[in-house]
Amino acid sequence: AVVFERARQLTRWHYQWLVIHDWLKTVTLSGIVDKILLGGPKHYARRNYELFMPLEYSVAAFRFGHSMVRGAYDHNRNFGKRLPNQGEGPPVQQFATFDDLFRFTGNGFARDPNDPTKSTPDPFRGSPTLPFNWIIEWDRFTDKGSADPTHFARKLDTGLAPPLTRMVNEGTGEKLQDEASKPIRELLRFLAQRNLVRGYLLSIPTGQSVAQAMDVQALTDSELRQNNSDAINTALEQGGFLQKTPLWYYLLKEAEVRANGNSLGELGSRIVCETIIGLLVND
Repeated sequence: AVVFERARQLTRWHYQWLVIHDWLKTVTLSGIVDKILLGGPKHYARRNYELFMPLEYSVAAFRFGHSMVRGAYDHNRNFGKRLPNQGEGPPVQQFATFDDLFRFTGNGFARDPNDPTKSTPDPFRGSPTLPFNWIIEWDRFTDKGSADPTHFARKLDTGLAPPLTRMVNEGTGEKLQDEASKPIRELLRFLAQRNLVRGYLLSIPTGQSVAQAMDVQALTDSELRQNNSDAINTALEQGGFLQKTPLWYYLLKEAEVRANGNSLGELGSRIVCETIIGLLVND
């Protein structure tokens, strides 16, 4: 028992070290991780002597990954590019789309047969088991020196890959299929709406408020409008969201315009780093 507990502790510490010194330093602005490690978190602290996860992190900042997901991946030798050491002949298909992956994950085996985005019957419908030829080959994704963009996440911005814009696996329950349930069914399928509504219902502070509290220069009106469609800018202006921007959207826009989408911006980086490092140093 003693040996097992020690092995488990060492495994946790290794994962925690990798999260801090590899992953966090990859997705946040340079220098912020080291600054917080050296000086300690300035905003995260125990609440009533207990660890907790701030809503500004879980409902807004940490949802930055929704912007990074691709619509298709170089998944393995069957559903991706044929690598030099993997034999002759083409793969089954060049990339594994999210629609393909969703067949075997989550409630993919119970897809909505009436969904207009689904053009052909699914021969695997009814089987929740991942077929052997779909097992991912992780070595295709761990080479940071690769020149292949499909081995990396998308840049951070306010756009979502089509499979996450409208998630066909959601809202498939029998009780949601009548006409009266259509608004709920559609809300469940649109990830951006779900994130924004959740933030509103939980009274998450605006991006400008959090920036002021953490002493970070707020985005200007012109930065919030940058690269947007006319429809989005109209919604921002008419809804008063240029002055009171939902935090999730604000942090994605900050990453897009101030970090060129290569990492979180300063505010997003601070929230994510302070939370994760704060949890570890206070544990």
